[in-house]
Amino acid sequence: HLKWRSNASSYLARTLTVGQVCGCSLPLVLTAISFVLHPPSSPRKTATDLLGRALSSTNGLVVIPVSLWEAAGSASNQDRERIRFVTFPNWVPIQRRLAYEAAITSCMLEGSILIVEENPYESSDPGGILPWPRTPTLRGQGGWQKLETTDAIVNTTLSIGNVHRKEMLLGPMAMLRYHPTNRTNP
Repeated sequence: HLKWRSNASSYLARTLTVGQVCGCSLPLVLTAISFVLHPPSSPRKTATDLLGRALSSTNGLVVIPVSLWEAAGSASNQDRERIRFVTFPNWVPIQRRLAYEAAITSCMLEGSILIVEENPYESSDPGGILPWPRTPTLRGQGGWQKLETTDAIVNTTLSIGNVHRKEMLLGPMAMLRYHPTNRTNP
């Protein structure tokens, strides 16, 4: 009679342990399946290639959005001297941001390259605090010729059945060449 209780409690303990291991492993298995079904992509190659094409297409200034900071960091020292952010990359008072943007605009010569994010600025930043340019020229308005565009890079970060959560890693971008005498929109 006592032996039966011992076997029953050990069977119950084993069953609960196996159940606990299965329950704890389930999220890992689902994550692995999600990675197999929707492999993650990296924006690094796209960003580096886009910046490389911009640098090779001009000897002048290349003005980039903050989202390309990593690609700019991997550029050669000689190329890095020609790269500028489109606006001050951190939150600063608007006067300082506008002074920075005026300095960048004054350095642009015929043939300079601007890479812009093709997101509607006002609708996605109603408070005006994100590091997007305030100057129309640095938003790609007037005097620019569109050279190329890129698609957004979006990763599926969760995929279980009909539930799909997507995360944008790099938004759609346009590469523009500066022609100050050509005041038409791209």
